[in-house]
Amino acid sequence: MTSSSKQNLTICLALLALGLAMPACKSGQGDTDASQETTAETSVGEAPESQPAETTPPAETTPPVGEDMAACDEKLRVVAYAWVAERYPEDVDVESEDARDRTEFDAFDDLNGDGKKERMLTMFVGASDTIRVLGSGAACDKMLAGFYTTGIEAEATSTAGWKDISSWRKDGCAGLSGTYSIYAWSDAEKMYAEKESVSCDCDPSPDRDERCPAIPE
Repeated sequence: MTSSSKQNLTICLALLALGLAMPACKSGQGDTDASQETTAETSVGEAPESQPAETTPPAETTPPVGEDMAACDEKLRVVAYAWVAERYPEDVDVESEDARDRTEFDAFDDLNGDGKKERMLTMFVGASDTIRVLGSGAACDKMLAGFYTTGIEAEATSTAGWKDISSWRKDGCAGLSGTYSIYAWSDAEKMYAEKESVSCDCDPSPDRDERCPAIPE
């Protein structure tokens, strides 16, 4: 309390003793109350400084598709080369660098409707001949089918929920003769097996199978 406040309080007490009341006496603690009100107002008006929100580091991204595909193709290569070495040892030396140089990978059709395209290994072994091995798009080291062929295609027909596959291997006559085969899924073997085969020659007879290449007139 200041000296002026003490003096005011002394005067008020004297007046009160005489029975007189003055408005100023009712606010004897004016200086103290005013300072408290000022402090309170200041406290209410001040807001705590905002802190920057904590940021969570971004989650690690999945490996690029290219890296996944390369790993998948290497798994397919292992099972495909083992199959080729067993079936066609005289045609291809899978241990040679030349075999790797003549091997390509590509996507094939989605054969079982699981939304994943199968993978295809193609090894070039002649002017028109290739060895093609299909691996599952869901498990790359799972071999689905193998062909010694000029080319293969997925058909509109299906067996046991898997699309049939047609294979054409040409054999002379400017590509008009050869063998046309249909492969169907085998639940027993868990891979494709030949279902039927048609031999096509150069004879333009009316009995020529319509699936053989048409002979120009």
